[in-house]
Amino acid sequence: MTDEMRAFAEKYGISLTDPDLKRIYDLEMSAKRDQASALYNARNEGIELGMQNAVKGMAAQGLSSDFIAQCLKMSQEMVEEILAKEIK
Repeated sequence: MTDEMRAFAEKYGISLTDPDLKRIYDLEMSAKRDQASALYNARNEGIELGMQNAVKGMAAQGLSSDFIAQCLKMSQEMVEEILAKEIK
């Protein structure tokens, strides 16, 4: 039994001899990992959407794709890919 499992059992008032302790602990940890993963993915999607909007806005102002790439620290290929999607 790990120290984390002992702390978990104490926090939730579960007996250390409970045969389901590990299963309950594993479910709790799995739920926390899933939640952290969902937050991480949502954050990355938000950053990606923000970058796409920045590229589109800068292009709408007449800035070149190479200048946009330099400003946003992106490859020119990524900028052109975003702009190509906008055209479709």
